[in-house]
Amino acid sequence: MPAPPLAETRPVTTAAENKSATTSAPVPAKAISSKPPNPESDTKTLDPVKPTAVAKESQPKNEKEAKTKILARKKSNFFFAVSAGPDVSFTSGDDLGRLKMVGGFGLGYTFRGRITLRTGLYTGKKVYTASPANYKGSPQFYQYYPNLQKIDADCQVQEIPLNLSYHFGNKNNRPIFVSAGVSSLIMKEETYNYFYKYNASGPVISRSHSTYNLNRHFFSQLNISAGYQLPLGKRFSVIAEPYLKLPMGGVGNGKVRLNSTGIMFTITANPFGKLSSVKSK
Repeated sequence: MPAPPLAETRPVTTAAENKSATTSAPVPAKAISSKPPNPESDTKTLDPVKPTAVAKESQPKNEKEAKTKILARKKSNFFFAVSAGPDVSFTSGDDLGRLKMVGGFGLGYTFRGRITLRTGLYTGKKVYTASPANYKGSPQFYQYYPNLQKIDADCQVQEIPLNLSYHFGNKNNRPIFVSAGVSSLIMKEETYNYFYKYNASGPVISRSHSTYNLNRHFFSQLNISAGYQLPLGKRFSVIAEPYLKLPMGGVGNGKVRLNSTGIMFTITANPFGKLSSVKSK
């Protein structure tokens, strides 16, 4: 009897061996397309970054704040000034006096380009005519000058103003300003020509009288003005400033409440720093 055929034997593999065999199997390479790349489609897939945004993000906030502070310091500076202009004085209800020149020197401090404090010393003549109602003499005065008709005054006066100005405009250009303050007046020389009569029907007589360094009137004048400031380079500027000065008390021998108006032209010099050298972004 022939022997039965032997059963086919196969090697037994474990699960770990099957896993390693699976992972070690080669991965078929991705088919390479023969179509050439399209640059337009590639560009669309990318998200472009705007250079302005990058520049803004790359600039830290503290750097911008530092530049703003530097700008504020640059615009907060002392300055010197030279001024001159025509001035006319008058009393209430009387005609305008004679036009005279006023001039002098000043200094000031501008805080952050917005607020300016100014003072100085200015001198000029006040030539005006006052009616008897606007002249307040002593009782003895009227014994010498009865039936007073008018008074012509010619006074050399020194003025010490203290004014505060506010500038309008953006942070880099503030040419227009308004100003208010007070002035003290020092009467250096006063010459008065009195016109009077001894009796109502008599002729008009005139007599002159002068005093020197006799009257000082502190904070006796209110100043109101507006102006335009034009820069000349980095350290200089020129200002045109119309003004009106109103009495807060009487001045001179006759305690006259004196008004004045005019326009002042000023050249300023800023020796300690540039007017506007750094701009914030």
